[in-house]
Amino acid sequence: MAFIQIIKYRTSRPEEVEKLEAEMQASGRQPLFTRVAVGRDKTDPNLYYTIVEFPDEAAARANNDAPETQAFAAKMMALSDGPPEFMDIDVLRAM
Repeated sequence: MAFIQIIKYRTSRPEEVEKLEAEMQASGRQPLFTRVAVGRDKTDPNLYYTIVEFPDEAAARANNDAPETQAFAAKMMALSDGPPEFMDIDVLRAM
């Protein structure tokens, strides 16, 4: 069953977050996710959402436990204005 994680976070440093994301992509690490989308709230320009789709929950957990992900998360925390909120979602249907 596909699995989605939504990460809600605030940052007043979006350019630095974008640079960090680009560095992660350029690292050559084979991603365990199938898709990522990043969006900004229309009414609150410091509120962001990252939506990460995985083939299943096991892949999401393996990704979370990877040292590269842990290092990325620590850097993201330094760029965020407060702690992130995580939502874990089992995909029941996709259209």
